[in-house]
Amino acid sequence: MKKLFTFLFVFTFVQLSFGQFTGNYNIGVGQTYTTLKSFCDAVNAGTVTGHITAYITSDLTEAANFGLGINTNGFSITIRPDQDINRTITFTSTTDNTGPSGHFVIGNPTPTVAWTDLNTIATSNVTIDGYASGFTTKRLTLTNASASTANARLITLVGACQNTVIKNCIFINNSTSSTSPVCIVAVARQTTGIDVSPINLTVENNTLSGLGSVVSMGMRITNSGTPTTKVTGFVFKNNIVTARRRLLEINYTNGGDIYNNEFTSLQTGAPGTTSYGLWTSLGLAGTFNIYNNKFLQSTTQETGAFGHRVVSLASTATYNIYNNTFAGMDKTAASTAALNLTYLFYSGVAGKIYNNTFYMPALTNATSTGYYSCINISGNTAEIINNIFISDEATHTNPSFISAVPTPASNFNDFYMRQSNINHKVVSTYTTLAAYQVANPTKYVNSKSVNVNFVSATDLHLSGPSLGDVNLMGTPLGAPFNVDIDGEGRHAIFPYIGADETDFPLPVELTSFTASVIGSKVRLNWQTATEINNYGFEILRKTQDNTEWENIGFISGNGNSNSQKSYSYTDESISLGKYSYRLKQIDNDGTFEFSSTIEVDLGIPKDFLLSQNYPNPFNPMTKIQYTLPIDAQVTLQIYSITGELMESLVSEYQSQGSYTIDFDGSNFASGTYIYRLVANDFVQTKKMTLVK
Repeated sequence: MKKLFTFLFVFTFVQLSFGQFTGNYNIGVGQTYTTLKSFCDAVNAGTVTGHITAYITSDLTEAANFGLGINTNGFSITIRPDQDINRTITFTSTTDNTGPSGHFVIGNPTPTVAWTDLNTIATSNVTIDGYASGFTTKRLTLTNASASTANARLITLVGACQNTVIKNCIFINNSTSSTSPVCIVAVARQTTGIDVSPINLTVENNTLSGLGSVVSMGMRITNSGTPTTKVTGFVFKNNIVTARRRLLEINYTNGGDIYNNEFTSLQTGAPGTTSYGLWTSLGLAGTFNIYNNKFLQSTTQETGAFGHRVVSLASTATYNIYNNTFAGMDKTAASTAALNLTYLFYSGVAGKIYNNTFYMPALTNATSTGYYSCINISGNTAEIINNIFISDEATHTNPSFISAVPTPASNFNDFYMRQSNINHKVVSTYTTLAAYQVANPTKYVNSKSVNVNFVSATDLHLSGPSLGDVNLMGTPLGAPFNVDIDGEGRHAIFPYIGADETDFPLPVELTSFTASVIGSKVRLNWQTATEINNYGFEILRKTQDNTEWENIGFISGNGNSNSQKSYSYTDESISLGKYSYRLKQIDNDGTFEFSSTIEVDLGIPKDFLLSQNYPNPFNPMTKIQYTLPIDAQVTLQIYSITGELMESLVSEYQSQGSYTIDFDGSNFASGTYIYRLVANDFVQTKKMTLVK
């Protein structure tokens, strides 16, 4: 019996000494654990035998830095407020750790002593949740003292920790140190004995603020040593980030998803380095999806040869950048050297820049010999499609929308300069879209130069006349690009360009409606650029002696189309006199609208006339119209710009009247051509442009 009592005593002593942790624990004033450090120290010394929830029951002051490093045995550790009441954890230590820097280090139980392989412990399934159970308000704030604390990091994650979630919290880093204060840090670690990195790290719905120092940052994924094992499964979503130097820096990471965040960069002073918003830098691989983000403000007070990149994407990785809005760029101080500003610095392996909206406001101080651009291309490997580029900068000496001619496919973009600036480039060195299209006939064929109305200078949702503007029609790109920044599905055939898809459908766009007299007949020709639910067209005619419109025919529409469609109708039941024609376009639901009215005079032509071809530019079909006041021997020929005869369209004797000839340029190269009419002694030439 005595031996049994002794065994039970020893067993109980072991249980109390080494601690088996499972269930719920309270941390706060009047609790068993009065600090988060005391709780973590106890867990580090014990064993995790079940799921743990640590409830923060009061504000906490953490006088010393500490860590959580233990094998969780497949169980989870969750830290959260106990009630829907604000709780603040304030770290007051102003001394950097001997081991990994950070006020609260996950993956190392003893960060204040030397960092070794033995104290790098994969501490998995840890969640820090700022919501109280059953509520949806951020109640947990993590902050530190306003002091010059070197390498002040509120939370640091090191080593091979898996399934870490940091969500619904408020982070405020007040450190005034010049050694990179950061709200959240993840570290990939390599030594001679280990090569480890976090796996499945999610940072969600937090407010990150780093304004205490000119080099403060929101979040950083960095390295210790030169790891070959990279961070994987990284997700950064629904966060609000405001910082001075960098908002989100990513190194040694294999792909990730960055979406639905709001970024504000407020760089003050002159840190003597380039400032970044979202920056991918070293040791990268895989594909990064950057979408549905709002880059609201990016200001700099830097004066030297540095500048600001809102998004800077390094090589060795692939990037999909879509549905983002870029606004609020500003430079407030005079530059003493070439200071560069750009929303997107791209040097990735390959990628897609789709459906983004860029707005370049007028700079407070535009003096600089550097550049001010929306996209600065370094790697030159991204497709640039369905984007909006608008500028209000009137005095900068080197602004541009895109710095170089893209190598991959690029089209359906809108480039518009609201202010007159002879130095403003559209793409590369070209100051107008037309000049760029002539020099690069395979690029931006369907791009436009039209103004766009936004809700505000920072809210780049479409508004006013831009709702339903057919000039903002893009090309469908398929999943995942068929949903806009707000999660609204894009039209399957007629999506808007830019980040915002509105509820206003793009209508049938009638681009031309003409009539020509062919002997005793009138031929009507019209074209549409887009069609939605188009049932068809009624052809209406009115004579000069009749005030009523007469329905003389019907042509079926193409339903839905985002490509150019051509239609024609020949009116054969006419005699000499004047006629008016118009179209009644009818939708599938019966709604309709009328075209403009055109008039035809079937009197005898008074003069020889060669008209300008239509459409012009064209691809590949166009029409050439001419009139003969008398019977004549007629030739109509096509010449190259150097005078070489390319094709003879007409060579015959024709009666007086009006004629329309179709020209097919399918077998011709893009360029400018001359068409020449000879009718008896009458000779006239005109130019036309084929753009493929």
